[in-house]
Amino acid sequence: MKRFLMLFSAFLLLCGCTKPNGLTLPASDYAPTPYAEVAEKSPSTEAAKPTDEAPFCEVDGVVFNHDMTELLSYPLDKKDKSYTVPDSVIRISPEAFAYSQVESVSFGEGVQEIGARAFYGSGIKSITLPASVQYIGEYAFAAPNLSKVLLLGAPPELEEAEDGLPFYRYAHEGETVFSSDYAPPTIYYLSENADSFAPNGEEYWQGYSIAAADGIDG
Repeated sequence: MKRFLMLFSAFLLLCGCTKPNGLTLPASDYAPTPYAEVAEKSPSTEAAKPTDEAPFCEVDGVVFNHDMTELLSYPLDKKDKSYTVPDSVIRISPEAFAYSQVESVSFGEGVQEIGARAFYGSGIKSITLPASVQYIGEYAFAAPNLSKVLLLGAPPELEEAEDGLPFYRYAHEGETVFSSDYAPPTIYYLSENADSFAPNGEEYWQGYSIAAADGIDG
């Protein structure tokens, strides 16, 4: 019996199932990752840190360039009805919000350019553009529910397309159809900028119906 127990112990040792007293195990190359490093790599709502291989960053699904000066893409499946553009953003990329569900967007004071079709086919209903905006690309706000546009600064440069303008409402039936039933929204301006939009009391600017913003809601 004693001989059996000795043989059984030797068997367990060979299988690595026991550690007899006095036995020194070989050193392992494995070392647990410090908690601080694990926390740093954990998912969060903060911007992901860019690398040479991934020169973009993402915040809550919204994709930006590496220094967050350009908003590149807003998720189509994002359910939020409103969104605030970070103050660091200078440019909204072409088609960045195209076909998204967002209905209201607040821009930071640094936004200078809004690319072509940026909000094309989106759920946007009204838009307020800061005085910093200098350029708006073709069909940037061609959206079926857009009814009001408020410009807080001087008239920006508009890129016109052959069959449409940056601000336009349209019917979408299999393909985009521009018709008189979906006329461009009214463009509102601040009274202090009246001389830029309507120096002689004009009611149209760049083909749009315009009006002073005094007294309008929101």
